[in-house]
Formats: sequence, C-alpha cells, structure tokens
Amino acid sequence: SISAKASSISILVISFFTFPFHVIQILINFIFLLALVNGLKDGVKIYHLSAIQQKIIKVLVIVVLCIILYLSFDMYNKHKSWENARKEYYSGNKLFSLEKMETLFPTLKNNGHFLFDYSAFLVADEKYEEAMEVMEKAKKHTSNPNLYMLLGEANEKLGKIDEAVANYRISSNIIPHKLFPLYRIMKAYIKKGDHFKAVTIAKQLIDKEEKIKTFAGKQIKSEALEYLRKRDVVLD
Repeated sequence: SISAKASSISILVISFFTFPFHVIQILINFIFLLALVNGLKDGVKIYHLSAIQQKIIKVLVIVVLCIILYLSFDMYNKHKSWENARKEYYSGNKLFSLEKMETLFPTLKNNGHFLFDYSAFLVADEKYEEAMEVMEKAKKHTSNPNLYMLLGEANEKLGKIDEAVANYRISSNIIPHKLFPLYRIMKAYIKKGDHFKAVTIAKQLIDKEEKIKTFAGKQIKSEALEYLRKRDVVLD
C-alpha cells in the first residue's frame, strides 16, 4: 500500500512540471495504482464474480489491450514519420517535410515537441501567421523556452515589436541565466527606436554572469558594450 501511494504521488508531482498523462502507459499505470491503493484499504468489501462475469471481463481486457497495442503501433509509425520529416527538412527537402508535418498534425496536435518543430519549419519558410497559430497550440503542451523565442521572432518579423519583447521576456524568465533572450530584447528595442530601453537591457547583458561561459555569450556582451559606446553611455 505504501509503495502504491508513493508511486501515485511521484506521478502527481511530475505532472506539475511536465505532461505524464499524455503517455498512455503512464496513465494506465496511474489508474492501476489508484485502484490498488483503494483496494488495500481496511474494511473494503470484496466482491466475488461469477464464471460468466469473469469471462466477460477477460474478453474486455483482451479487446482493450488489442486497441492499446494498435494505437501504440500507429503512434510509433507517426513518430517515425515525424523523425523522417525532420531529416528531410535538414537535408534540404523543405517542401516535402512541411507537407509531411501537415499530414501528421491532426494526430500529433497535442505533442508539444512536434508542434515546436512544425512551427520552427513554418517560421523558417516565412509562414509567420500560420506558425503563430501552431505555436499558440504548442503553449498548452510545453513550456519550452525556445518556443517563446520562436514566437517572439515571428512577431518581430511581422513588425509586432511589443509582442515580440513580451515573448522574449517569458523565455528569459524561464531561463534567467541565458543571455540570448535579453540580447533579442535589446535588438528589438533598437529596431523600434526605443534606445532608452535598449540601453537598459544592454547594461543588464554586460552585468549578467553566465552560468557557463561561452563564445556566443562573449560576442553578445561585446556587441552590447559596442552599442553603449555608440550611444555615449558611461558605465559605472
């Protein structure tokens, strides 16, 4: 009973950070664990099934298992097609890849990772409005910070600077140790002509300590410093 309760609680805790019940095997295990916890309680009545009832239940279990196996196999094939579409895209066959992703969309529309890939391909193909529709759906299924960066990029391409900045900020809040979201905010403000806010962000970039120092981070800080020098900003 203690093990069943502990397993149930662990799945519930995980659900605060990800989407475990989207995986049918985890959902089935969770239901089984709940039934086990309830069945092991003191004072629970035990019902004896007749031979006919037992046969009916066995048949139903077999039917359900066959359906689950079919759905699992079908989902496996869909994921395999998705992976092939990604490979085709990166090998240069973008049109084929987008068409394949479009056909997979009805089946994988609740998969946050698939929606992110699909929207990334659409953005790269400059189909920004369509990509934003896909990304709005993706937000319900994943908290990937790169999704908000991509959404910001699409907004920026459409001239919606304020919306772009709002999405870059969400990404920055999810991964506060990263410089790139702040860098994109600075660039967006520069594009908008709001140099007061751009200078503020540039100062934050220079002061921010990277969790792991990278060459890209060094370049970002260098560009922020150069921008401040052009604006004749004196650093403390």
